[in-house]
Amino acid sequence: MTLNKREKIFAALVGVLALAALYWLWPSNQKSLAELRRDYEDISEKVKLKEDTVQNARKAKDRLAAWQRGALPTNIKEAARQYNAWLSELAHAYFKGVNIHPTAPLSHRDIYTVFRFNIKCQSSWSELIQFMFKFYSAGHLHKICSITAAPLKNPTDLDLTIIIEALSLPGSKQTDKLSTEKSNRLKFASLDDYKKNIVDRNLFAAYSPQRERPPVDDRPRPQPSKLDPLQFCYLTAIIEADGIAEAWLFERTTGETLKVHEGEDFTVGKVKAKVNHIGYNEIEIEIDGKTHTVSYGNNLKM
Repeated sequence: MTLNKREKIFAALVGVLALAALYWLWPSNQKSLAELRRDYEDISEKVKLKEDTVQNARKAKDRLAAWQRGALPTNIKEAARQYNAWLSELAHAYFKGVNIHPTAPLSHRDIYTVFRFNIKCQSSWSELIQFMFKFYSAGHLHKICSITAAPLKNPTDLDLTIIIEALSLPGSKQTDKLSTEKSNRLKFASLDDYKKNIVDRNLFAAYSPQRERPPVDDRPRPQPSKLDPLQFCYLTAIIEADGIAEAWLFERTTGETLKVHEGEDFTVGKVKAKVNHIGYNEIEIEIDGKTHTVSYGNNLKM
């Protein structure tokens, strides 16, 4: 069917009105694809943070449960008495002159109670390491806060002051008995490993940085040349006394002067020689069957 001109104009107006209605009716607050992507990333990050928070909370809960298993009894009097007895037995097993001074327990907002003990004693390095190994092998919720050590007359003996703290937590399974838990805080399982790293060292010696050794030169070294003693023996004078000629030979290596005559044997260093003839300003010597002439002021080297 063919539309006439009036029908075409009417259809065009209807189309324009439809587009206008679509523009006014379409929600103006719809977000673009990029904005939706950013919203998704934000939501994903918040979910991850909540998951991390839940995971950290679970770890903290497990850690708190482990602390409660090793905490001192919730009965404060029994906790102080029994831990003091345990610590005293341990200290007397390895130390001499033990004096343990416990301070009054201190509670913090009903969250935990701190027990502090000061130990004064004498010990060797080996005994101190054994004490610490046994101390940290026990699963009690305790720690060594500080150790002050001073050497006695014998450098291997120490005067010690040790400060120890232990905690009691509410909710602990121990009400009037110490925990029997074993500790896993030690890095080495063997006591000998700790002795090797600590006892065998002189901790009171002044620090001396280790010097780097120079690189070793493995190249073969040239052998020193053998010196010819005749090279350092000079004819310094020729004199005549009572008609007999005499030659003076000066050895620079020894500072000695040899006075020789014709037909006389002499030794320079390990070289044996003989004077065959003494002239006016020269001499003739023989070495190993060979003869040569030495002028005044020269050495005997052939």
